[in-house]
Amino acid sequence: KQEVIISLENKYPIPKQISYHYNDIYIVMTEHTTRIRIPVFEEELRYFYSNYKDYYYFPAEDTAFHKSIAEFAEAKFREKAKATNCYTRRYAQFLPQYEPIITPEFKHEYKEKLSYFEFTEKFCNSKKLVKKYIQHIFYRI
Repeated sequence: KQEVIISLENKYPIPKQISYHYNDIYIVMTEHTTRIRIPVFEEELRYFYSNYKDYYYFPAEDTAFHKSIAEFAEAKFREKAKATNCYTRRYAQFLPQYEPIITPEFKHEYKEKLSYFEFTEKFCNSKKLVKKYIQHIFYRI
């Protein structure tokens, strides 16, 4: 199983080691460092479009296309999209998030509360995004 480990230098010393577990995320705080261990999920997830009325769903492809493109396909191959099937699928590496703080957000199912964002080099190289994600984790616990 793959995981990301984020190491932080504590601003103030911590007198005693603290370990904490929240869902699949583990945090260990020692005197001078904090380590956050986050699982990386490599799988296919769905990006749900919010404006589903502007899309058609194609059951054979299990994906939705915008009406501006889909209107050229024969009507027998498409149906009006619903919120639950108005998505595109993406296979990639993802990190969990408990609120949609990094977009686009991906899910297994439309009503699922936990969402994911794609784990990319852009994320890794952005101090701003990493900080935002770490703050999100600490706010959650």
